Amino acid sequence: MKYDTKRTRRERGFTLIELIVVIAILGVLAAIAVPTVNNYLGSSKERSWNAEQDRIQTAVDAYLSNPGNGRFEGKPQYPVIGKGQTSQSHLNATTTANLTDDQNPFNGTTTEYFNPLAGRQGADLSAAWNDGDSDGVRDIDGSSPDSWTTVQVTKGSKTYYVDARYYFIDFEALVTDGYLESVPDSASADNTPDGSSTTYSGSYGWYLDHEEKVQSLYSFLPSTKGYESGVFP
Repeated sequence: MKYDTKRTRRERGFTLIELIVVIAILGVLAAIAVPTVNNYLGSSKERSWNAEQDRIQTAVDAYLSNPGNGRFEGKPQYPVIGKGQTSQSHLNATTTANLTDDQNPFNGTTTEYFNPLAGRQGADLSAAWNDGDSDGVRDIDGSSPDSWTTVQVTKGSKTYYVDARYYFIDFEALVTDGYLESVPDSASADNTPDGSSTTYSGSYGWYLDHEEKVQSLYSFLPSTKGYESGVFP
């Protein structure tokens, strides 16, 4: 009886050594490819963050330059949440307080500070959130020692302490006036204004700094300024 040697060779499959060689080759390729893909995805998210920042800055500048928008003491206002806080009836604005975050600071349940310059300038929020228990996590349950800082504002000879959150961008004002088509997906709950029907759920609180430039704070621990590696929106 004569065997078909060609058929036998075709059907014998791979040897263990051949499988090991193939697996080793795949491992090497994965070791090369995975970091490259991760770096590409990370840089892509960072580019998206930069593009978002530029887009918001353009909208903010356009809002400011429109003579039809609200003014305070004759000067144009930026579209920040605290632009409407011009009444001193809220409290004694020359004192400080511990501001506990409740993810909706302007709903009447938290202390609201008089903003003596309204939306006429930004603020330096480099230390906008105090990690009171040093656990690296933002706690918002109301019992945490974590808290927002206040921003010192001088008007005349008097120093006022303004809620840091007043400098977050009011996206609903930008959308209503046609400078943005919609609230950015990247906007966090810190950008949610009083009376909003929805709470934003993005990763960044966009605000206006002391040079009137749009910046962001990473919402899960808002002491990290700018782009947070690997996170967008």
